[in-house]
Amino acid sequence: SHVDQLSIVFRYCLDGYVYKRFFCFLPINSHTGASLNYYVPCVGHSLNLVGECSVDGCIDSVNFFRLVQRLYTFFSVSTHRWSILLKHASTTLKNLSSTRWSCRDDAITTLAENYAELYNSLYEIEESETEKTETRHEAASLKNKLTKLETAFMTVFWHRILSRFNTTSKFLQKVELDLITANNMLHSLVNFISDLRNNFTAIENDSKNLGSFVQQEYSDTKKRKITRKYADNVTEIQNLDGCEKFRIESFNVIVDKLQVELEKRSSAYNHITELFGFLTKLTTIEIDEMRECADRIVSIYSHDLERSLGYELE
Repeated sequence: SHVDQLSIVFRYCLDGYVYKRFFCFLPINSHTGASLNYYVPCVGHSLNLVGECSVDGCIDSVNFFRLVQRLYTFFSVSTHRWSILLKHASTTLKNLSSTRWSCRDDAITTLAENYAELYNSLYEIEESETEKTETRHEAASLKNKLTKLETAFMTVFWHRILSRFNTTSKFLQKVELDLITANNMLHSLVNFISDLRNNFTAIENDSKNLGSFVQQEYSDTKKRKITRKYADNVTEIQNLDGCEKFRIESFNVIVDKLQVELEKRSSAYNHITELFGFLTKLTTIEIDEMRECADRIVSIYSHDLERSLGYELE
């Protein structure tokens, strides 16, 4: 056949199970699908992309996750080092997932809950005269990384974020989940990220309490001058200490990137929910509202739906 055709398939949920049923073929003259389809991104994949984008936009985050992987590699390549870790820590280190971003929660949770124990393990290896010089130097290097306030902050900060991402991701994978609930979960996640901006001091305090060895000041303690020029030609010069520099150039950058990416990807669900969300609450919605929503869909799919749709749904 020289006629392009579009397959119409109904996909629906019944008693917690997903079904697909072929309906018919339709001849098409365009391959864009713009008149029939709305783009709905995979929520799980979207959360992965949000995490990746937020990390790539901040060098401190990139370095932090590299450190987490270095720690895992350092201990996992040697059964002797692994046994030393088990002697101090309640759980073992986890490898970073390269495909499921929310699964990194396991790795960061282990680090956050065993921060001091990990430091003690590295200290024991560094001080051991039976270890190779190269091994002792690497242990010292990793141990010194853990003493930095920036590392401790990133541990607490990302632990909060990934824990929430992981919880949301698991909830969104439930087969009985409906469209409105999924959209509300995404909005809740956006609000959570937005509220993080006001929690810098609280996160910093928790970071300093990870261990007595954690430095109480940021590594870059020298004040830096930042010049800002505005549209009215007014120039402002700010002096930033180590704390302010980290808050503005790292913390705020990550929070802003997370929020922007989440809002961008959740906007698709907002539109779909506005159009079809009423179908998930036909037993509770007011008749007038239901008819109004049905008429809106009919106006969009005028060639496929009849005006009587609202009455048929009553």
